[in-house]
Amino acid sequence: MPSLTRFGYYAGAVLLLLVIAVMVFAPRTATEFAIQFERRMASLEEHRVEAAGFTIPYLETGEGPTLVLLHGFTANKDNFTRIARYLNRDFHLIIPDLPGFGEASAPADARYDADAQIPRLLAFLDALELEGPVHLGGSSMGGFLAARLALAAPERVASLWLLAPGGLVGETTSDIWKTYEETGRNPLLPQSVDDYDRTMEAVFHEPPTVPWFVRDTLAERTVARYEHYAGILQQLRADAPLNARVAEIDTPTLLVWGMQDQVLHPSGAKAWTSAHPDTRFVPMEDVGHLPMLEAPERTAEAYKAFYRERFASSDKAASGSMAKN
Repeated sequence: MPSLTRFGYYAGAVLLLLVIAVMVFAPRTATEFAIQFERRMASLEEHRVEAAGFTIPYLETGEGPTLVLLHGFTANKDNFTRIARYLNRDFHLIIPDLPGFGEASAPADARYDADAQIPRLLAFLDALELEGPVHLGGSSMGGFLAARLALAAPERVASLWLLAPGGLVGETTSDIWKTYEETGRNPLLPQSVDDYDRTMEAVFHEPPTVPWFVRDTLAERTVARYEHYAGILQQLRADAPLNARVAEIDTPTLLVWGMQDQVLHPSGAKAWTSAHPDTRFVPMEDVGHLPMLEAPERTAEAYKAFYRERFASSDKAASGSMAKN
């Protein structure tokens, strides 16, 4: 009879072979396991809601002030999974797939510019029956939509957290957008799995190590929706820049921008801060377009510091008032 130790070795070897087999022969299943593992690390649970005729999946975790996070172009709710583990002890996080992206409804005949998306986002917040205004964050396109929502319904937004937001015209245009204007080619729109490497290089200063099966699966998903995303990009490009309307927004704002952002040039930050004095600007060195993925802990700490500075005293006063009552 083999010893328990030897049995453990055999069991471990068999398990390893099974894992390798899944990675090789079922990479999509292995990728789903990896995604679910990341979500569990942040105690995220997935839910779905019907709003404005769309099915909108969202991730939720934590308790405290509600912080709604909006992903960027071609991305999905899992762009905030990694940073969620550094925020879920302080905030009630809600992270949706925006209509047209991820697992949300994406009818081909719908529009996905800001004028179309803002009513859907408001319907989404209504469907969740959240009390009072929410803190609202967004990356890239999501940051643009967050700012537009603050313009459309300022009473619904307690604060803004903008991570390299779109819609701001800075003094310098990134090479990526110059090339797009000249040729129509954009690394954010890969047309093959091999193109996906250029996408990773464009959005990160130092691309993280991603298991090959995850990389290939994510690349295949993005490439399969090339025409869909290309159409949405044309709609977004037709949206008016935020520059002329920033001064209309009086919502307290944290603006975070990676100084090595190759997608949206950091000079766009000046277009916001020069017109919005109630902004805390945090430039992040050695970080690209996606701070919440490339430097999740540092990015989360920046937000928590902003929240403590602007809202912690009012929270204590509210708690004290409730205690007296």
